[in-house]
Amino acid sequence: MNKKILISVLLSLIHVGMNTADDFHRRMRDLNALLRSGQIGQEEYDEARAELQREYDYWMYRSEV
Repeated sequence: MNKKILISVLLSLIHVGMNTADDFHRRMRDLNALLRSGQIGQEEYDEARAELQREYDYWMYRSEV
């Protein structure tokens, strides 16, 4: 499976939409749980975390504008 598709699916399964810091932290907890349970590997975790961070940064930027 294409890694971009996998990351996209993982993120959409965790939660839909994110526009607050609370959402970001909840999604990170869910992502950490997936890693600890062995459902995803470190590489998938790192990619998904980077995507979450980009999304969070985008929302924080939008809230400042």
